Amino acid sequence: MIFCFSIATAQQLELTVLTKDSLNNVVINGFKYQTFHKNEALLRNEINAIHDSLIHKGYLNIKLDSLNIKDSVYSAFFDLGKPIKNITITFNFILNKSIIKKYTLIYNDRVFTIGFKSVKPLLNDLIDDFEKNGKPFTQLRLSKIAFTDSIATAQLIISNQEQRTLSKIIIKDYENFPRPFLIHYLKLNTGDTFSASKLASLSKKINYLNFVSEIKPPEVLFTKDETTIYLYLKKIQTNSVDGLIGFTSKQNGKGLLFNGYLDLQLENAFNTGESISLLFKNDGLAQQKFNIGAKLPYLFNSRFLAMGSLEIFKQDSLYINVKTSLALNYPISFNSEVGLSISQERSSNLLSAKISNLASYQSSYFGLHYQFLNFTDDLLFNEKLHFNTNFFFGAKTVETLKTNQVKIEAEVSYLWLLNQRNALFIKNKSALLNTSNYLTNELFRLGGAKNIRGFDEERLLASAFSILNLEYRYKTNLDAYLYTVTDFGYLNNALVKQNSNLYSLGFGYKFRAKMGVINLSYVLGIANNQSFNINNSIFNFNIRSLF
Repeated sequence: MIFCFSIATAQQLELTVLTKDSLNNVVINGFKYQTFHKNEALLRNEINAIHDSLIHKGYLNIKLDSLNIKDSVYSAFFDLGKPIKNITITFNFILNKSIIKKYTLIYNDRVFTIGFKSVKPLLNDLIDDFEKNGKPFTQLRLSKIAFTDSIATAQLIISNQEQRTLSKIIIKDYENFPRPFLIHYLKLNTGDTFSASKLASLSKKINYLNFVSEIKPPEVLFTKDETTIYLYLKKIQTNSVDGLIGFTSKQNGKGLLFNGYLDLQLENAFNTGESISLLFKNDGLAQQKFNIGAKLPYLFNSRFLAMGSLEIFKQDSLYINVKTSLALNYPISFNSEVGLSISQERSSNLLSAKISNLASYQSSYFGLHYQFLNFTDDLLFNEKLHFNTNFFFGAKTVETLKTNQVKIEAEVSYLWLLNQRNALFIKNKSALLNTSNYLTNELFRLGGAKNIRGFDEERLLASAFSILNLEYRYKTNLDAYLYTVTDFGYLNNALVKQNSNLYSLGFGYKFRAKMGVINLSYVLGIANNQSFNINNSIFNFNIRSLF
């Protein structure tokens, strides 16, 4: 078998291409062509392809002068003739002038001159322009071609210029797909001009939605009088819940103490593309937290996205904060948005006696928002780039004293896919509160899985911070990956004039199971050059059930 293979390889035909005038060999040398061929038919096809390529380069007088055969070597000699450098083209219909001017040497309303090498890219650009304007079947060709010396002339002919508009948009399998997303997000509406480029972009846009998946790519059906687009979509159940509720007796023995947590996320539960979140946490000791929020896309069938939230936080018997906010965002593209917001926060001192740096206050903010998202095709490592920033300015009132405040928040993350199994993830979250007369109950609360891991949740206070999260991720299968934890944090507490440097090291494993998404992690947190102490580590076990 080995001997037969060697004989077959030796019988391959070799092609060399030369010109009748050896001075023109430099032209041939600039071409990349396949040298070895299995049979003569394939070799002659390659010669024809070279012939056509040279015509597009302006050698309209080219001809195959001779083909010499010696053993298995075929030597093709071309007579190139005199090259055509420029061509003058006449036309009698409307063309996009900006496209012609990109290539033209001489131009007026009915004639233009271009370099011959530019003919093919010019025609392709013009056809793309017709397609974008709802004429997908437009054809362009050159007719009455004539040439003298190095200049050619031709007439540009157009055919099949009928404009197509969308007659129907049919959604298969998920008939309740929210119509505002069809109009404002996918930008599909009956009566719109059909565009093949718009059709090609639909899959990418659909993949950015977390509540729907694509069964197969969109299709278009052309009939004599109608243009129909078919979308094949499947609703994804992305609602999730994570919780643990418990009851213990109060220390005085009178009544029960409610503790635990509940994290509920509803996505597109009512087929409007909405998001509803509810979070309750009570550690049974010092902190209680209740948040509820909603995001309503394309409010009243407009392009605006409305958001609202209520956040309540209680620390021991010291203070309670209540924050309400409303936002109106506008998508500037399918993966980015800008927005305006207003928020109000009231904090009440629960102590009967006054203590330093703790007081009741009321603050109001006006905010600006920007967000950008970019996703990958990887189902497990899907978020490639995320940038989110908020700028708030307002005022705080303590009793009768009113002071101006500025708050800045920024978050950016990037996923670097090394190959199919390995990835690096980097994330930075930073914020600054600029005011005078800082209070304990208005500072940022940090610690926990959402910022710096290895520290108790929301036990660290700061007026400014910057936290860097680094992860190396190794995909063990399509639904699971191992990851390392390396966090760095810088915290500034202007209230007590203290800076803190925090470090976290650990590892984790995240995977999908029938019961939901399970995340296991073991992280050790170190603060301000503390010595290594295994007792400071935190083991986290989280199950998020999908429904």
